Parts: sequence; C-alpha cells; structure tokens
Amino acid sequence: MFLNSSKVTTILLRLIMIFCSWNLLLYTQPLHAFDGYSRECRELRISGSIGWYPVLMESEQTKRLEGVAIELMRMIAADLDLQLKYVHNPWKRSLQHLALGSIDLILGIYKTSERARLYQYSPAYMVNEARIFTRVDKQFELTTLADLEGLKGDQVLGGSFGDEFDSYAKAH
Repeated sequence: MFLNSSKVTTILLRLIMIFCSWNLLLYTQPLHAFDGYSRECRELRISGSIGWYPVLMESEQTKRLEGVAIELMRMIAADLDLQLKYVHNPWKRSLQHLALGSIDLILGIYKTSERARLYQYSPAYMVNEARIFTRVDKQFELTTLADLEGLKGDQVLGGSFGDEFDSYAKAH
C-alpha cells in the first residue's frame, strides 16, 4: 500500500527541514523555528540497505540505485530542489551515522521502540511484511514464534524485525 506522493512530500518536507537544520537534535522545537536554517540545506545525505527488493537495490548494469524508497526520495528531492547524496555503509554503521547526524535519512527502516526514542519516523509509505524462507525439504509449520525455537536464521547486523520478534529472538 502506497501513500499519495504529495502527502508524503508535505510530511517529509517538514522532516527534511529538521534533518538538514540540526541533524536530529532539536525535534522538540516548533517547525517554524527551523525556517531560517532550512534554506541553507541543499543536499540530503541518505543511506539504506541495498539489495532489499523492491525497496532499494543497485542495478547490476548501470550501478544506479533503484526501488520504491529511492524513487520516492528522488521525487521529493526534485520537488524541494535538493540534491541527494547516497552514503554507502553497512546497515549498523548507517544507524550510528544517523544517530550522530552525519547522514540525514535512512530509507526503509523498521520501527522499534528503541529506534523511536532516537529517530523521527515519517508515516509509512508502503507495507512490507517479513517472511521466513526455508528449503523445500526443511518445511515446517509456523504459527507462533515458539515454532522457530531450535532453528537457525540470519539477520543483517543491527537489523530488526520489530520489538516482538527481536525480544523473543534475544530470549531464545
């Protein structure tokens, strides 16, 4: 499910004004307090997890970034007359750079309560459900998280599948 791009542009414009002005430091200030500073921002430094189809990937032929997230950011940047600079980092380092303010936005980040204390989120622009994949000869019934006990899986370093899954995985 996708939101209307003009609605997302309006919402992200307010977030971008904040990101460009103070790199996540002054969210408690009213938005009008940033008007003087936001005019100086001409470039958004963004990052994300490349290889996450259809959200963000790199074309093998052209090396151009493609996907829902980057195309939405290109539309928003064009509407706001801003340049985009993609910063290539491993996922966990991107999270650290966002917290430090050396990048402005991360494209396609799952929301957790811990991250919500550190970062400001835009409204969701799409719904993406995590899935578990297994070999055909290793299929099993999955109805609760307890069905995963004793199995091995993989996750990007610093990645998350939400509070409920993360808490359960940590405990088991």
